[in-house]
Amino acid sequence: MEEAWAAIVVDAQSTANHRVGNRYQRSAANEIAAIAQDCNPGKVIVTVLGMVLFWHERPLRFASDESLRVQIARRVRALSQRHVGLRYNHRTAKQVRVYREITPKAAAMLGRKLMTAFGGVGLQLAELDERDRKAAHEAKQRLATAISKLN
Repeated sequence: MEEAWAAIVVDAQSTANHRVGNRYQRSAANEIAAIAQDCNPGKVIVTVLGMVLFWHERPLRFASDESLRVQIARRVRALSQRHVGLRYNHRTAKQVRVYREITPKAAAMLGRKLMTAFGGVGLQLAELDERDRKAAHEAKQRLATAISKLN
């Protein structure tokens, strides 16, 4: 999986350097390059896998597959501090964190790349997790049946 992330980063760095092309692809590529500079691959992979597991358990939390990909992009972007800034709030006399938003099209492209790379593994993990839960539930049922037969 780390090799897949490295391939995404290399592709993003080459895309980010092109002056001609789709601006949303360049924006997504710049985000990937920034994330790669700030975060280790393990954090990115765990974040994507966690989102896929969450989606598998609660699919109704996302309106569509596109919204899932956008949320994955947002969660992965949150790992980096490059899109965070500070501004001064005069009312409270404190500095407030502000987040630079990514365009929805660029976020969807970023999420699509991450889902293509790690989505299959996330779904396999979700199936394994579901199998383990069923096995644990069946073991509890057998134990409860055995205890009820003792009485």
